[in-house]
Amino acid sequence: MAPTGWAWSVPAVHLGGRSSTDSRSVSFGSRRPRRLDGSGPLGPTHQRGAAMSAIYLTVPGRVATKPERLASGSVVGAKFRIASTERWFDRSSDAWNVAEPVYLTVTCWRQLAESVLTSLRVGDPVVAHGKLVNSRFERGGHVEYRLEMRADAVGPDLRWSTAVVTRTRAAAAESPQEPGAQGTEVVREPAPAPARGEESAERAEGAERRSVLAGEGAGRG
Repeated sequence: MAPTGWAWSVPAVHLGGRSSTDSRSVSFGSRRPRRLDGSGPLGPTHQRGAAMSAIYLTVPGRVATKPERLASGSVVGAKFRIASTERWFDRSSDAWNVAEPVYLTVTCWRQLAESVLTSLRVGDPVVAHGKLVNSRFERGGHVEYRLEMRADAVGPDLRWSTAVVTRTRAAAAESPQEPGAQGTEVVREPAPAPARGEESAERAEGAERRSVLAGEGAGRG
């Protein structure tokens, strides 16, 4: 058992064969968190046991299902499936190999959900970041659990696409405008022409997109 008050970081879980610098913190002991000014603890805590933070994921992939609108009172939400596929280059065959996609349900709320509903469509390359949650539901009279992501951020993957970014009204009010920016619209330059090795990757990406659409359609049937 670790000494009281010790803490360290361990790598977060990632899908799609991607690595990241994200980590989750694990702490042990009974020390209570204190306010930034040092005036006192924030609140009660257990005197025994370990406290573990949530697991956060960063998942690159493609939108596999049309984003669905959710509602909880006056709060708007969105839900969609993302397909994350590992790919690697085989030097012996001088070709890119593509593994079977891993599907993950992603949910988000409020302004992020509104932006997802108006911006994303099936097949778009995206990167989603959020907390891994274990959702409980009933099917056929049995209780089942499914791992899902509660997203804090979703955006286009600019390796495989270009984007014209328009700030929401709330975001524009909270952050200062960049020098030289006109209005709240930021136009990104088109991506440069791919190198020889990247051309094979783009062909593999196109095959993956067709596989994602076909696989999701077969799953619905």
